[in-house]
Amino acid sequence: MLSVGWDEVIYMKRGLAVGSIALTMALLFTILWSSSPSADGDWVMGDIARVGIALGLLPSYDGKYDLSEILCEVLIRLGVECQEGCFIGFNNTVDVYRGNAACLQVSTLPGADCSIEVVLPSGRSSTASGLLAQTADASGDIIWAWLVGGNTGPGRGTIRVMATPEDGETCTAAMEWTVRQK
Repeated sequence: MLSVGWDEVIYMKRGLAVGSIALTMALLFTILWSSSPSADGDWVMGDIARVGIALGLLPSYDGKYDLSEILCEVLIRLGVECQEGCFIGFNNTVDVYRGNAACLQVSTLPGADCSIEVVLPSGRSSTASGLLAQTADASGDIIWAWLVGGNTGPGRGTIRVMATPEDGETCTAAMEWTVRQK
């Protein structure tokens, strides 16, 4: 009998998601391959519109197709959960020695109001001064930096980020982080 632990299930899900995203990008590349870029070398909106039309999507109120909506639709069709609208992406891992600074860069929608909760390996929430709510810049990026106390116990904790874009739909994402002993 095959026994699979929770860590293996999470690893398999991550692998499926990464593979699905790669397949999605390959699919979009294949669809756009027969198109040609405009004179300045950029792809014109009509090329993206062809993909949207092929997927049966409707254009937005301005008559254009949203690339994120197209990618989300492809992922849904591949069986990968895709939350339209609000999203949070972690751009780095956090693996830090106690007594040192930790840094996390997150991507979300531009202008989204975001908050962070850092749960220490002990299970308590951090009260570090760098963990204040922020608003994502025009690119949708936020960087949090905080000092991990020298007495913080080593181990794994959780970082939760909550984002509320201008449309008011809140989303939450979490990741593990590691505190190491010197």
